Amino acid sequence: MDYFKVCYVPFGVWVSNKTEAIYIADGNNNRIQRWSQGATTGVTIAGDPNGTSGTNATMLTTPCRLTANTNETLLYVSDTINFRMQRFQLI
Repeated sequence: MDYFKVCYVPFGVWVSNKTEAIYIADGNNNRIQRWSQGATTGVTIAGDPNGTSGTNATMLTTPCRLTANTNETLLYVSDTINFRMQRFQLI
């Protein structure tokens, strides 16, 4: 099994009311994963798919919590080690 294809230290979870997809703040892999119903793998929607941390606008370092706005168009992520909140558009 590829070590970085599974969630490693999931800190936060949010479930979409619209799609019932599960969004996971995958802390030690520095990414946000989306798991659709029936999926056997998650899709990285924020951060680096390979688990690399970073400080630019598209990277995360130990994301911890996440939530979305009421119409589920924006996802808000606490980017813990970078001391910031990040906003990503949900597609």
